[in-house]
Amino acid sequence: MNAALAPSPRPSPAKGEGASASSSGAVGRDGAMVLVELASCADPAALERWLDTSKPGSPPAIYASGLELPRSNPVVVMVRGWAAARLATLGCRKHPDRPGFSQWLVYRSFAAPAARATAPGSTRCRAECVEQRAMLALLRRCALAGKSCPSNTALARRLKLRSRFAARDLFNRLVAAGAIRVEERGKLLPRVVTIVATGKATGA
Repeated sequence: MNAALAPSPRPSPAKGEGASASSSGAVGRDGAMVLVELASCADPAALERWLDTSKPGSPPAIYASGLELPRSNPVVVMVRGWAAARLATLGCRKHPDRPGFSQWLVYRSFAAPAARATAPGSTRCRAECVEQRAMLALLRRCALAGKSCPSNTALARRLKLRSRFAARDLFNRLVAAGAIRVEERGKLLPRVVTIVATGKATGA
């Protein structure tokens, strides 16, 4: 299991192939320049797998660790995009092993406008949340594979929805929630959908 995703009370960011770190020079006691690691970030591919497989209430993932949060790091930008799309919430805690260091956490969540407009805990609220999560996951897979965005009819068939109009409504709710962006290219060409959380887009 990737160290960034481990539910252990003392996990550390991944140092895998996709992990990244930032450093700064400092002068030691003898006057020599020493390298101080300011922060390190988890493997973005591992974080994306965590987002795809985790559920609200699952253990959080550590996406960064260090003296300060590297806000311009692509991993941090990606995770903040998840938060903007309401796919996740973010947190921070003291590093259990390194005084003065912090760990930045990402927690899985999902909040849709339709759910907020419906009584909490209602059957309709739960059903719409499940359907929107399923559609977003399908669109994420298409974007990751570079495939074209399915039509509303194809979305309805693959997600077992009532009709293409039900698929259209769910799709529009994802747009309103800020989870996806859409580029319409006319009736003869498939629309291009960008997943806000990852920046990946479906094929043309």
